[in-house]
Amino acid sequence: MKFVVQEYRLSNGGVRYYLRLEKDGILKGWAVPKGLPEKGERPRLALEVGPYKLSAAGFEGKVAKSKFGPGMMSVWDQGEYRLDSWLENRIIFELFGSRVKGSFALIRFTKAGSHHWLLSRPHTSPSSPQAEPAVTKPDKSPTVPPRPRAPAGRPKVRTKKEYLKEPPAPARPESGSSQSKSETTGDRIHKTGTESEHTKSQGSKALKKRQKKKREKERESYYIRSKKRAKRMSKRRYTKKIHILGLVFIVFVLIIYGLVKLIQYISSLY
Repeated sequence: MKFVVQEYRLSNGGVRYYLRLEKDGILKGWAVPKGLPEKGERPRLALEVGPYKLSAAGFEGKVAKSKFGPGMMSVWDQGEYRLDSWLENRIIFELFGSRVKGSFALIRFTKAGSHHWLLSRPHTSPSSPQAEPAVTKPDKSPTVPPRPRAPAGRPKVRTKKEYLKEPPAPARPESGSSQSKSETTGDRIHKTGTESEHTKSQGSKALKKRQKKKREKERESYYIRSKKRAKRMSKRRYTKKIHILGLVFIVFVLIIYGLVKLIQYISSLY
């Protein structure tokens, strides 16, 4: 089966490449902007384009209308290719051209879109025999024995109380200075223990004082809030009483006014 790699030189100086493979009597194509990858290079983007007539595989000349703009089309390489597998999302093939030789793989890049593919070069071609495993020679350098590992688990850390409870180490009869040193260390430990207890007691006292002050502030704030609330309630009650008394007075005046008018009307009849 035939393949062709076309070079499309744009009028603005840019270059695009097209890879076309024969399949079912037509040439299926992919636009590869950066060209076919070499061995060891990263995969390159290939955009699937429309089919191409098999008779127009060797077309060379000017192109007036194109997606990338006007330019010149030429055949960069062509020849035969061997197809190893053609699946929906993966195509593996081997090219036998004058410039390009070797195996290639086209893998669909579904995250970018259905027309986006990645063109890569596998490390070993399917037709080439597998490389023999390299034989490593034994190292003649002298072996160093491994270091002994520490036992698993963390060492137990003694507390200060356990350290104080332990009996002092026996004094050596050879030198008298060691006994005096052990006595001084014991005195120091006793002093540090008493100092730590003293600091703990001071800290607890300060904490109690802070808690007491906090409680007193909360009580004061609650008393102030309750006092303000009582004032607001008493003011509302007072205004309510005034409104009621005003209504009663107005009703009383109206009743008296009605009685006076009624008496005047009766006296005018007689």
